[in-house]
Amino acid sequence: MNEQAHQIRAQGMDGVFEKPVFLANGDQAVVEWSLRKEDGTVIQRGIDLFTLRNDKILVKDVFRKA
Repeated sequence: MNEQAHQIRAQGMDGVFEKPVFLANGDQAVVEWSLRKEDGTVIQRGIDLFTLRNDKILVKDVFRKA
């Protein structure tokens, strides 16, 4: 997420990532995240979907909403 934070700041936005929520079941995992301004306004939120195999990431899809 540090790279994403850098990209967001480069676009003139600044904020704080909330503690992400991690969910996993077998070879599927989900990370839910939010980026907020200091006043609590949500800048962006999203989910990362992972397919795992042999303890490695096979596929990663990212969905975000501004």
